[in-house]
Amino acid sequence: MDMTQAERPTKVRRMRKPVSCVECRIRKIKCDRNVPNCSACVRRGIRHHCRWGDERDKDLGVRSPAFEDFEEGMMWHGSSKSYHKAMSVFPQPIFEESKTMAALFQEHLEEWEQCMEGFLWLLPVPEEMDKLISFYFQQLEPLVGCMHQSVFLQEYNKLKDYLPMNLWPATQPQDSLENKQSYHSKQYAPFWANAENYGLLALVFAVLNATCDSMNRERDIIRLAWKDCATEDDFKQLLDSIHSASVTLLTESQCLERPTLWTLQAILLLQRRSYNKLLFSVNVVWNSLAIRLAQFMGISRLGSLQDDLKRLRNHTSVNEPPQAWVTGYMPWLREFAPNDLPKRELARKIWTTLVTADWLRSAHFDFSYMVLDETNHTAPPASLTDEELADVESLPDAVIQDTTRPSPQTFVRILLELASTVRNASHILTQKMVRQETLQLDYDQVREFDAQIGGIVQRIPIYYRFDGVSELTSSVQMLHAQYPYLALQRLLLQEMIHFRMLVLHAPYLQSAMRDCSQRRSLVACIEGACVVVTVWEEMQRVDKSNPQIHYIKWHLIVAAVVLDSIIACIHANGTVTSHTDYLRLKSSLRNAVSFLQDPQTKQTLRRLPKSMPLDHLQRFCDTPEPFTGNDTDENNSSTLLPSQPFVNDFAQLGDALPIDGFAHNPVNDSDLLANLDFLLTEGGISLSEPSLADTDFSFLAL
Repeated sequence: MDMTQAERPTKVRRMRKPVSCVECRIRKIKCDRNVPNCSACVRRGIRHHCRWGDERDKDLGVRSPAFEDFEEGMMWHGSSKSYHKAMSVFPQPIFEESKTMAALFQEHLEEWEQCMEGFLWLLPVPEEMDKLISFYFQQLEPLVGCMHQSVFLQEYNKLKDYLPMNLWPATQPQDSLENKQSYHSKQYAPFWANAENYGLLALVFAVLNATCDSMNRERDIIRLAWKDCATEDDFKQLLDSIHSASVTLLTESQCLERPTLWTLQAILLLQRRSYNKLLFSVNVVWNSLAIRLAQFMGISRLGSLQDDLKRLRNHTSVNEPPQAWVTGYMPWLREFAPNDLPKRELARKIWTTLVTADWLRSAHFDFSYMVLDETNHTAPPASLTDEELADVESLPDAVIQDTTRPSPQTFVRILLELASTVRNASHILTQKMVRQETLQLDYDQVREFDAQIGGIVQRIPIYYRFDGVSELTSSVQMLHAQYPYLALQRLLLQEMIHFRMLVLHAPYLQSAMRDCSQRRSLVACIEGACVVVTVWEEMQRVDKSNPQIHYIKWHLIVAAVVLDSIIACIHANGTVTSHTDYLRLKSSLRNAVSFLQDPQTKQTLRRLPKSMPLDHLQRFCDTPEPFTGNDTDENNSSTLLPSQPFVNDFAQLGDALPIDGFAHNPVNDSDLLANLDFLLTEGGISLSEPSLADTDFSFLAL
């Protein structure tokens, strides 16, 4: 008997909670249910979007980053082997024999696809990625000094042709079946079957990481490239994922056994992360690894470009090849790219950058360095543009030998010469340390290094100078318009030069205030501190400033301490020759302290030792200026700080007000300066201008 519709039993539908996260349900993919860190969301870099989508999200709570990292590592130990290989937070044993991605491509294509999809998910669409890479070459590469733009773009465009577009989620291709087989065809198979090519992809990730790390999330170029980054935490997580992907791909390229120029370039860029996180020892180890690999490749014995051209024109080999049995047992003795002049010149640039970093950082750790003069047989790169390198054989010898031509390589050459002086100082301090003597240069040694750096500064090309005349000439302005990177290089070069001079003379600042025979140290400290502050002002004023040049923030601390000590001496002495000069000193101190009070800067400097009295730097910023002398700035050429050509007009200062009974003794900050010197990982040394060398500082005599 048929039942009516009303008599039929109502089917009770049980409300079952979803067993997949929201993102996996939307994309209709398998979820391992490990919410809020399921493998699919972690692989795609959207762990922050991994949620149930119901009331269970309230019970997830807030997990500590350490627990998330531990959970992620344990999760991938029991999950897909392919992705565990790509993104595990636990390092693999160095000598473990495991299949690389190149082997997976040939034997287990599906696992290779899962790995590659996990990497490509982090990339933006090709158009936005091209913009980020262009930004790197405009704003960062002139300061990093490890690439030739034309060479990289040629390799980068080739790489994009081999990327599996169907695994690149940002491109969203629909004809996946046809596209899926294209990268495994005979045309594409040799590329991904070669482990070295994964180093090129690692370099691309390293470039993206360095570019994004140099800007904040609010930049339009970032918001358009990664629209899912809604918060600053999302952006930081993205940077961590990109960095991890680059390190993993670098490992997949077998970089320790088969290093390439891509390997060295990627390491140079990846070490920025440890540097920005103030992990200085890790940064030094990264650079040392790159140096050793470069020596294995023969980059430490390339000679000069002139030697290569001479041998090429004489139809002789670059070097007399060693006997076959020698290279059989010692393959590292083979010559690097013997017939590729542009590649050898790029290798010289990379080697020069590595050596410069090695020598500069020697003064801030244990005074040790890896590269000795006896083992360094590679000349700095010639001052040529990237376009000229493509046809270097046709260039006249006069062009190749001219070291003052505007070129990205000129900046690298000057820094190497500067670093050589720092290395020599480190050698002296090493000997003192072995003899258990005080780790401080004698004043005669300080004068000697001061004279050496003076010669370097005098040889600086005109387009790098700050003398109040050169930068105003039409020829220099035309050069800066033709090569925009020169202005940025000039700022950083002047800052590094003057800061190194500041650190060189800072230990003698207190004695220089009492002893006229050491007046040079007082002049160098004043000039160096003011230049450091001024350069930071200029970089903040520029529309596309780089907020992540952390080492200048450390330099600001040293500059502020020096200015504070000098102003304290002025207060104690009670007499100033020029009121305007005093206001300039105080203006520089105010600006330095103001920059150091920025929340982002405070976060960067969080690892300062608590014993360092940084709070006292504000003691003179808000106090009225004592002035008991006559302002002779207009009628007397003897002033504390003559008109400084390297700065724009100072901000207008209020009239000075008298102070009642303010006469503190100067605080001895030499120990603080000595401690800060070990925390710095970059720097340069300077020479004061001749006009400053003759300045009368008798008012500071105690």
